[in-house]
Amino acid sequence: MFETYERTHDVAESCRLARVGRSTFYFWKARFDEGGYAALEQTRSHARHTYSKQVPPAIVEEVKATRQAHPDWGRHRIADTIAQNHGWHAVVSPSEVRRILIEAGLVIPKTRSGKKGGLPPGMPTPPAKPPT
Repeated sequence: MFETYERTHDVAESCRLARVGRSTFYFWKARFDEGGYAALEQTRSHARHTYSKQVPPAIVEEVKATRQAHPDWGRHRIADTIAQNHGWHAVVSPSEVRRILIEAGLVIPKTRSGKKGGLPPGMPTPPAKPPT
């Protein structure tokens, strides 16, 4: 694509031969202008490089200790109690509490039935209707 562009300086022709849209051309052109052909070969990860929402280890331990002290509490109550302990700042979400407790083996995740509206696991199936 850029070999054609360097030869002709025609964006439309370069895009047509490479079978890409103009937005794709200009996306790669910025990289090409910055570092030439070598910059096009470098792959950049789409994954986030930082995990800003990662729960600090002290909070993870507080979640585990709260669950062990109150085994009948759910994830919402644990998250609210921890927020209360930290001046009512949302420190950990209920979904993060659930993830922490599952990873720690303090909660077993519920399994769903195979079909929507199906019977929960362990429920006996109703008897079949007799043929008419």
